[in-house]
Amino acid sequence: MQRSSKKLLIVALLVMVVGVTAWVFLGNHPAGPFNQDVAQHIVDTGVAAFQSRDVDGVMQLISPETDFFQRGADQMKNILRQTMDELGATNLKVICTNVQVQPGDQHGSFSTEVAVTENTAKSKIVYYKFHINLHVARQKTPFFYGLGTRESWQITSASAEPAMEMPTVEHEL
Repeated sequence: MQRSSKKLLIVALLVMVVGVTAWVFLGNHPAGPFNQDVAQHIVDTGVAAFQSRDVDGVMQLISPETDFFQRGADQMKNILRQTMDELGATNLKVICTNVQVQPGDQHGSFSTEVAVTENTAKSKIVYYKFHINLHVARQKTPFFYGLGTRESWQITSASAEPAMEMPTVEHEL
């Protein structure tokens, strides 16, 4: 085998490896069916983002076309940002229990009991308890500069019992 043939073979192998890697990495990644594990993942991710005061982490779970407590995604982001700023370094905990799922292929829903608590040196304070109903749908989101798409389950609407009164944010901070 000649030297130029070896170089051409190596280049062809590299191109093939890069192509296969790109196809695997950048290809369409569909979300699996909505089930108990997916719902629990959404709950765990949301609670972790709230605990760390990560507004963008919470917003990644919410569809841009959402009806989240009768608020759009932009309004929810402003409300969350203001809430996180006001909470500061408080030791609030969000506890979600009893996750009930209505599975589906394109749409699904789940509900959970939520308690907002704070542990102090002398007591555990429960500020608010409610039952939340969440509807989810498959959403395609671009990644890696739009070269690939991923499907994920995002929240499209939410309601609570008792009804939660959401503040109005007149301007973005």
